[in-house]
Amino acid sequence: KQMRAALSLDASQALGLDTHTSECLAACVEALHNASLVLDDFQDSALERRGNPTVCALFGRDVALGLTLRLTTTAFVSLSQIKASERLGALTMEVHQAVADTILGQTWDQDDQKNDAVEEIKLTASMKSGPLFGLSVSLPLIAAGHEAAIETSRRLGKLFGLGYQTLDDLKDRATDRLQ
Repeated sequence: KQMRAALSLDASQALGLDTHTSECLAACVEALHNASLVLDDFQDSALERRGNPTVCALFGRDVALGLTLRLTTTAFVSLSQIKASERLGALTMEVHQAVADTILGQTWDQDDQKNDAVEEIKLTASMKSGPLFGLSVSLPLIAAGHEAAIETSRRLGKLFGLGYQTLDDLKDRATDRLQ
């Protein structure tokens, strides 16, 4: 659906960023999102996503893991192509933090003991999806020089991610029970 890329492009436009930078930031977020989907399918040993075979199902776990890494590095290459190179350090750190938080959420999702209480489940759900939603806005904010708003975009991303992940988990509950 490319929702994160669309959100990033909208935020970039609203902040007056040039088209090239906007596209680089959106491509970065979208590559990371796709990496997270392949990793999620890898961890869940999922055979289908949205009615289509997963990378694991088609090509095996080794290819899926390699693709996850390739998409992650592709995100950093996309980021490196922006015109405002003086902001590249801050942008790279923001991407790194979002990747680290997403991986933490993915890891917690695999830990049955970590998800005993409602608050733990909510935190896990927000960490799986939220950092990349937040990144869709925080990268344009950093590129436009609005670092003061970064923490708000991260918080909003996690709240949106919680809602999004909850809805997605409700849709997948019948399939998840079988596994």
